[in-house]
Amino acid sequence: MKFDEKVKIHHCRSCGQGFCDGCSAKRRLCPERGWDVEPVRVCDSCFSRREPAELQADPVSDPAGELMPRKVGEAIGSTVGTLASLVNYPLVAIRDAARPAYWMPDEEISVCCVCQQPFGIHLKVHHCRACGSGVCDDCSPSPRPVPSRGWDHPVRVCKTCFVKEKDL
Repeated sequence: MKFDEKVKIHHCRSCGQGFCDGCSAKRRLCPERGWDVEPVRVCDSCFSRREPAELQADPVSDPAGELMPRKVGEAIGSTVGTLASLVNYPLVAIRDAARPAYWMPDEEISVCCVCQQPFGIHLKVHHCRACGSGVCDDCSPSPRPVPSRGWDHPVRVCKTCFVKEKDL
């Protein structure tokens, strides 16, 4: 299945593969990835592969600490979504408040900072983790660490920031 704006992609918290909403609503603990407090969404394959008890005896380490930023981001996103529904506040306003201050607000971004293509239904806005500008997927193909912004592992950066010789 091809993912687009109409089909929301989910990621299995065990293997990381993307899948559509209809392909799995299953949840289980994934202690091998640090999701051991409450069950999280997994694909059908990982759900049926091994039981959580087996996984606890065979944990996978995360030496680079790459999972923590993802977990924090997902926890914030989930909390923001819950709060927005509770207080009937626009989700966009809450989401923008949870984003890094150096990111350009989505409403101020109309074109990609590299190729100048206009964003819309078929071209999604991403944010460069180095400069915070709006960038399309094609213009941010190569991740790079941005330690000055707290990203010690490779993250999305625009082509302009990627080619900079000095550390970001």
